[in-house]
Amino acid sequence: MKLALILICVFVLTGLLKSQTNPAIMISLEFSDPVESRTIYFGIDPTATDSLDFLLGEANLPPFPPAPTLETRFLLPIDNFAGTKSTYKDFRNGNIPFSGQKEHRIQFQSRGSLKMFCNLPPEINIQVTDLFGGVILNTNLSGIDTLSIPDALNQLKFFINYNNATLVDEEQFQDIDFNLSQNYPNPFNPSTNIQFTLNNRQFVRLTIFDSIGREIATLINDEISAGVHNVYFNADGLTNGVYYYRLISGNLSQTKKMILIK
Repeated sequence: MKLALILICVFVLTGLLKSQTNPAIMISLEFSDPVESRTIYFGIDPTATDSLDFLLGEANLPPFPPAPTLETRFLLPIDNFAGTKSTYKDFRNGNIPFSGQKEHRIQFQSRGSLKMFCNLPPEINIQVTDLFGGVILNTNLSGIDTLSIPDALNQLKFFINYNNATLVDEEQFQDIDFNLSQNYPNPFNPSTNIQFTLNNRQFVRLTIFDSIGREIATLINDEISAGVHNVYFNADGLTNGVYYYRLISGNLSQTKKMILIK
């Protein structure tokens, strides 16, 4: 009898864990300051609600850590986004394919200039505004895009627009075509190696950005064969600090952070 109960619990737990990783539509937003980065997720699922959806991996977070540690999270729409509940994943209810708009509220703090990277499929775009009707920030994001967040803000409204959006798991479709590895060594001085893997021949672009999002070098902008590739990057002439390298192919991108210490 005891063994049967244990087996039932195992089966139930297995089902819960599987459901946590499979919302119908899941898109990531990567926030980075000069020291670290954090990724949060939004999307659509027929089982989702405006509250916490534990089966989709949502969980209520403790209060913000002491400043200036980087932190970014969704405020759930309970009590008009009052902040009583917050989470790193915020999925909303909708049948697939889904068309419509969902409002999300994101709160954040950082050690300095804060940037956000996104990789949106063609059927999804985002309007980002401040809480003052767009006086400080009012912009649209689509495809592979970057947002520089003004220092004066600690919350933003994200209006996610879906146009006949179907099943999307960004983490899965990125891994299908290519994978970008962490550079080695890291931190480095003055050179480092960047490795990426392609599962098929494709046109790729590998670029380097500084901490405020300025492109400072293009290492590859060409059609590359399938396989593992290593790219040497020499940072002579650059100052100490945090830099980012991004691999782009079609509508897909991956971004990593590296640190130059001289």
